Amino acid sequence: MIANEGWFVVNEGSAAGTIVGGNLRTFSLLFGTKYIPSLKDKIVFLENAVEVKLYDFDRKLQSLIHQPDFDSVRGLIIGRFQPGSGMTNDLLLQLIKNKKELKSLPIIANVDFGHSDPKITWPIGGSAEVQAFNKSFIKITKH
Repeated sequence: MIANEGWFVVNEGSAAGTIVGGNLRTFSLLFGTKYIPSLKDKIVFLENAVEVKLYDFDRKLQSLIHQPDFDSVRGLIIGRFQPGSGMTNDLLLQLIKNKKELKSLPIIANVDFGHSDPKITWPIGGSAEVQAFNKSFIKITKH
């Protein structure tokens, strides 16, 4: 168990939609197949494992941006990176801010899910509301 220093807002905004996503490396295996879920009106939850290099996360995120319907994604939630991953808040902020397609999305990072402990389980296919401001929250509205 590693204490979390807290969520941080990359881009402010609010959104509501259906939850999709998971481990980005695994999720990316669906790109270009009939198994990739629609991204239309979704809030995408992404996380990464410690062994994945920063450049790989960046590339996979860019590949996600190129998927059909990404332009209608409503929000992005990024899981906390594990110690040893090399990711810092500043690096993540730089990576996100360099992607023009993400500028209008509400984005919250450093959220406890995925390969970090403690963790929250999010219901893929459920619905959520996101407020990404000074007092951020993610509220499950349907599971």
